[in-house]
Amino acid sequence: MAEKVFAAARGVNEGTARRRYNSGLARTHDNPGGALARLPALDGLRGIAILLVLGIHFGVAAGFSRWPGRVGPALEQIFYVGWTGVDLFFVLSGFLITSILLATRSDPAYFRNFYARRALRIFPLHYVTLVLALIVLPRVLPAQAPEFLGQARAGQWWLWTYTLNIAFVFGWLVDAGVLAQFWTLAIEEQYYLVWPAVVKKAGDRALLAIGVSMIVGAFVLRVLWVSYGWPSGWWGAYRFTFTRVDALAVGGLIAVLVGLPAWRRRLERLAPAGFGIGMAALAGMFLWLPRFYPNDWWVLTFGHSLLALQALVRINDQLGSELRIADLYRNPAVQQLARRIDTGGSSEQLIDLAREAILDADLLPARQPRCAPAEAVLLTGATGFVGRFMLDELLRSTRATIHCLVRASSPAEARRRLHEVLVKWNLWRREYESRVVAIPGDLRQPRLGLDARDHAWLSEEVGEIFHCATSMNHLETYAMARAANVGSAHELLRLAVNRRTKLINYMSTLGVFSYDVAPDAGRLVHETTLTDSERHSAAHGYVASKWVAEKIFMRAAERGIPCNVFRLGLVWADAAEGRYDELQQVDRFLRSCLLCGHGIEKFSHEMPPTPVDGVVRAVAHLAGRNPQGGAVFHVAAGEQATQGWFERCNELLGTGLKLLPEYEWIQYVKGMHDAGRSLPVVPLIEYAFTLDRAELAAQRERRARLRFDCSRTHRELAAAGLALPPLDDGLLQTCIAGLQRRLRQGTSR
Repeated sequence: MAEKVFAAARGVNEGTARRRYNSGLARTHDNPGGALARLPALDGLRGIAILLVLGIHFGVAAGFSRWPGRVGPALEQIFYVGWTGVDLFFVLSGFLITSILLATRSDPAYFRNFYARRALRIFPLHYVTLVLALIVLPRVLPAQAPEFLGQARAGQWWLWTYTLNIAFVFGWLVDAGVLAQFWTLAIEEQYYLVWPAVVKKAGDRALLAIGVSMIVGAFVLRVLWVSYGWPSGWWGAYRFTFTRVDALAVGGLIAVLVGLPAWRRRLERLAPAGFGIGMAALAGMFLWLPRFYPNDWWVLTFGHSLLALQALVRINDQLGSELRIADLYRNPAVQQLARRIDTGGSSEQLIDLAREAILDADLLPARQPRCAPAEAVLLTGATGFVGRFMLDELLRSTRATIHCLVRASSPAEARRRLHEVLVKWNLWRREYESRVVAIPGDLRQPRLGLDARDHAWLSEEVGEIFHCATSMNHLETYAMARAANVGSAHELLRLAVNRRTKLINYMSTLGVFSYDVAPDAGRLVHETTLTDSERHSAAHGYVASKWVAEKIFMRAAERGIPCNVFRLGLVWADAAEGRYDELQQVDRFLRSCLLCGHGIEKFSHEMPPTPVDGVVRAVAHLAGRNPQGGAVFHVAAGEQATQGWFERCNELLGTGLKLLPEYEWIQYVKGMHDAGRSLPVVPLIEYAFTLDRAELAAQRERRARLRFDCSRTHRELAAAGLALPPLDDGLLQTCIAGLQRRLRQGTSR
């Protein structure tokens, strides 16, 4: 009987099963040394997982959060627990697949049989469903199909190739309608591509080590992903293969352990207690948390740990505070947490500019003067949005050799990475090859991550530095951004005064001026306005670190080290092709509007946009006109000719966007987010999900009170026949058309 059970469970003929069973290779319930054969209990778990997944989708469709009173929110919390069913499915899949692989890994036809069985089991139902949904349904119900399918037909490539999760993560597809849940199948199929080879080659001990590494690695990657706001925020971490592989690895580990007699006995002893602890943890989180959803930072990264939760609940209960889990993450030390509680949660730690913007006493101009014009230029950030266009402009407007500092571990990797970026953005020219040198380094490291020889060579040869690189992440605190944005300022100044003096052109931001110090009557800041009295919170790492770095360069200029500061405004897509980086805030915003079919009525940004090619052209010219340093420029258009961006999009391009007031638009995006359809803009506006209409209006009014005077910069550009073009219908049309093209092609350029 055991042989028959094994044959049925593994899908092999009875004779083969008998031989494996008799040889001790078969892992059945009758064999204490192996993995379990087909168990009714596993079918029961599979049924529970199905019910959980059905529950959450029923909860979303029912819209419990909109029900009046307490019943709706209570039902929402109950049904939303169903997201854990996906994790249960992954664990079960990891266990069952690994069990099959372990039982058959001595087969000569191991790979052929495994993939043949997988294909016969999965492909027919999968592809029949796609044919019915993508081909038959639009023909039978042409009017209703778009409502059911969303963008699935336009992005069907991702469905046919089991890569839907990747498209979701990087924003290449947002709404796949009723087919959206195929992302879980994509993760499993990607897992099947690699895991059989691992099981075949590795022994049991090695498999255990690999499994543990996968679990730890996925956890660390999720923490980094959510903390640094990588593509699609928490939703990207929830759907990316490498951040979800730990659940599959847990199932695989269990399959390996139950095949080891000693471990199997231990597991059988510990199983009841483990089950009890797990259920108690789930119940505790469900009862104590107001939201037990996968987008909670701690749920997504730490999983089912109750330690932080218990600490949070007890602190809030005892002290009457209103801490969040994020506060525990950002304030891990007791002293930091105490300071956070003392502020009442309403005020944040401000950066002390005098203490942070300290210039070392030995940073003085070199005795050997700089050569002008520079024959060799160092450019940082050449793979970034502004930096790649800056490289193109310097190659066009100068004869210098451009040395590009690229984050890489070797010269070959630096060259490859730089070349790939330039080709992707249609900025590579073969005639430039001899004038572009990629140098591996890292702004966060001492000496810019350069080895001694490269540092000495650059110190001797380079005559000018364009510093475009920055760590720009809205989730970063000042402490997180400090190494890249402030530490690099010190290191670049040391390079600038080593052997011969070099001109530094620093790309700052108009964001160094704080909205919080603008009086009620409004505030106009000029190129000469001092920044010493600005107020920047440590929680806003990007602008705070740029503010400190700018002050460091300005103090260096006071000592005679030539430094120019370029405060960039809202950088727009280039005027020629509408190329926009998907990580830029406005690109995320516009892309989200196109993806969800809704825009904001009468919208225009408080800061006039300026095309990136116009920005770098202005910077290159102004840097050449001010070789002595000490100049400050506001590189931003003075106005925007086009008002009502989305009204113009509908009229010029026929985008057909439904226009909503800003508050209603934010609530619409929030509703999509809660329903599992997260847009690229969500990480940028999630803070506004809890604002009421009056608070949102007050915030916009406060931001509008701060205005920027760029007249000095504009006069100097006008003298050379240059101008920073304002946003008009032509620039808007080029940008939106380019964005539509990228969405159709599923690319980021």
